[in-house]
Amino acid sequence: MEMRIEGSTLMARVVGDDASRELLLSLPGLIARTCVANDCRAVFVDLSGLAGPLDAVDRIFLASRLAEVWPRGVRLAAFARPEQVNRVIEHMAGNRGVEIRAFTSHEEAFAWLGHAPSDAAQ
Repeated sequence: MEMRIEGSTLMARVVGDDASRELLLSLPGLIARTCVANDCRAVFVDLSGLAGPLDAVDRIFLASRLAEVWPRGVRLAAFARPEQVNRVIEHMAGNRGVEIRAFTSHEEAFAWLGHAPSDAAQ
Protein backbone atom coordinates (compact mmCIF):
# COMPACT_ATOMS: atom_id res chain seq x y z
CA MET A 1 0.00 0.00 0.00
CA GLU A 2 1.13 3.49 -0.81
CA MET A 3 0.13 6.46 1.39
CA ARG A 4 0.82 10.18 1.37
CA ILE A 5 -0.67 13.29 2.96
CA GLU A 6 -2.06 16.16 0.89
CA GLY A 7 -3.14 18.99 3.15
CA SER A 8 -5.62 17.43 5.58
CA THR A 9 -6.37 14.44 3.31
CA LEU A 10 -4.70 11.05 3.49
CA MET A 11 -4.29 9.55 0.03
CA ALA A 12 -3.93 5.75 -0.01
CA ARG A 13 -3.57 3.34 -2.90
CA VAL A 14 -3.93 -0.41 -2.51
CA VAL A 15 -2.01 -2.35 -5.13
CA GLY A 16 -1.46 -6.01 -5.89
CA ASP A 17 -3.39 -9.18 -6.50
CA ASP A 18 -3.61 -10.27 -2.87
CA ALA A 19 -7.05 -9.34 -1.60
CA SER A 20 -6.93 -11.88 1.21
CA ARG A 21 -9.29 -11.45 4.14
CA GLU A 22 -6.32 -10.87 6.44
CA LEU A 23 -5.02 -8.03 4.26
CA LEU A 24 -8.45 -6.45 3.86
CA LEU A 25 -9.17 -6.50 7.58
CA SER A 26 -5.80 -4.92 8.38
CA LEU A 27 -6.36 -1.94 6.07
CA PRO A 28 -8.95 0.03 8.08
CA GLY A 29 -6.80 0.03 11.22
CA LEU A 30 -3.60 0.91 9.38
CA ILE A 31 -5.25 3.73 7.44
CA ALA A 32 -7.15 5.01 10.50
CA ARG A 33 -3.97 5.12 12.63
CA THR A 34 -2.10 7.01 9.91
CA CYS A 35 -5.03 9.39 9.54
CA VAL A 36 -5.17 10.15 13.28
CA ALA A 37 -1.38 10.50 13.58
CA ASN A 38 -1.40 13.12 10.81
CA ASP A 39 -4.61 14.90 11.95
CA CYS A 40 -6.35 14.17 8.63
CA ARG A 41 -9.99 15.11 8.17
CA ALA A 42 -10.57 13.04 5.01
CA VAL A 43 -9.25 9.87 3.37
CA PHE A 44 -9.20 8.87 -0.30
CA VAL A 45 -8.51 5.16 -0.86
CA ASP A 46 -7.90 3.90 -4.39
CA LEU A 47 -8.91 0.24 -4.56
CA SER A 48 -8.90 0.03 -8.36
CA GLY A 49 -5.56 -1.83 -8.27
CA LEU A 50 -7.08 -4.85 -6.57
CA ALA A 51 -7.88 -7.78 -8.81
CA GLY A 52 -11.61 -8.42 -9.07
CA PRO A 53 -14.50 -7.55 -6.79
CA LEU A 54 -14.49 -8.35 -3.09
CA ASP A 55 -16.21 -11.47 -1.87
CA ALA A 56 -19.60 -10.82 -0.22
CA VAL A 57 -18.43 -12.17 3.14
CA ASP A 58 -15.28 -10.02 2.98
CA ARG A 59 -17.47 -6.95 2.44
CA ILE A 60 -19.38 -7.70 5.64
CA PHE A 61 -16.19 -8.25 7.65
CA LEU A 62 -14.65 -5.08 6.21
CA ALA A 63 -17.74 -2.99 7.04
CA SER A 64 -17.69 -4.31 10.62
CA ARG A 65 -13.99 -3.57 10.97
CA LEU A 66 -14.45 -0.03 9.64
CA ALA A 67 -17.21 0.58 12.18
CA GLU A 68 -14.88 -0.58 14.98
CA VAL A 69 -11.79 1.51 14.15
CA TRP A 70 -12.72 4.42 11.92
CA PRO A 71 -12.24 7.87 13.49
CA ARG A 72 -15.51 9.79 13.83
CA GLY A 73 -15.81 12.91 11.71
CA VAL A 74 -13.33 11.66 9.08
CA ARG A 75 -14.80 11.14 5.63
CA LEU A 76 -13.70 8.09 3.64
CA ALA A 77 -13.99 8.06 -0.15
CA ALA A 78 -13.30 4.66 -1.71
CA PHE A 79 -12.44 4.77 -5.41
CA ALA A 80 -12.94 1.56 -7.39
CA ARG A 81 -13.70 0.21 -10.83
CA PRO A 82 -17.44 -0.01 -11.61
CA GLU A 83 -17.47 -3.81 -11.33
CA GLN A 84 -15.94 -3.56 -7.84
CA VAL A 85 -18.55 -1.19 -6.41
CA ASN A 86 -21.23 -2.64 -4.19
CA ARG A 87 -23.01 -0.50 -1.59
CA VAL A 88 -22.92 -3.15 1.16
CA ILE A 89 -19.86 -1.68 2.91
CA GLU A 90 -21.16 1.85 2.43
CA HIS A 91 -24.54 1.01 3.99
CA MET A 92 -23.32 -1.22 6.82
CA ALA A 93 -20.45 1.00 7.96
CA GLY A 94 -22.50 4.14 7.34
CA ASN A 95 -25.28 2.86 9.58
CA ARG A 96 -22.67 2.53 12.33
CA GLY A 97 -21.37 6.09 12.04
CA VAL A 98 -18.69 5.90 9.35
CA GLU A 99 -18.87 8.67 6.74
CA ILE A 100 -18.09 6.51 3.71
CA ARG A 101 -18.99 6.55 0.04
CA ALA A 102 -17.82 4.52 -2.93
CA PHE A 103 -16.99 6.27 -6.20
CA THR A 104 -16.00 5.36 -9.75
CA SER A 105 -14.92 8.94 -10.51
CA HIS A 106 -11.91 10.68 -8.95
CA GLU A 107 -13.59 14.05 -9.47
CA GLU A 108 -16.78 13.06 -7.63
CA ALA A 109 -14.79 11.51 -4.78
CA PHE A 110 -12.61 14.59 -4.33
CA ALA A 111 -15.63 16.91 -4.52
CA TRP A 112 -17.40 14.90 -1.79
CA LEU A 113 -14.28 15.08 0.36
CA GLY A 114 -13.88 18.81 -0.31
CA HIS A 115 -10.33 18.16 -1.54
CA ALA A 116 -8.51 19.71 -4.48
CA PRO A 117 -6.12 16.94 -5.56
CA SER A 118 -2.61 17.45 -6.85
CA ASP A 119 -1.94 16.39 -10.43
CA ALA A 120 -0.11 13.30 -9.12
CA ALA A 121 -3.32 11.98 -7.50
CA GLN A 122 -5.11 11.41 -10.78
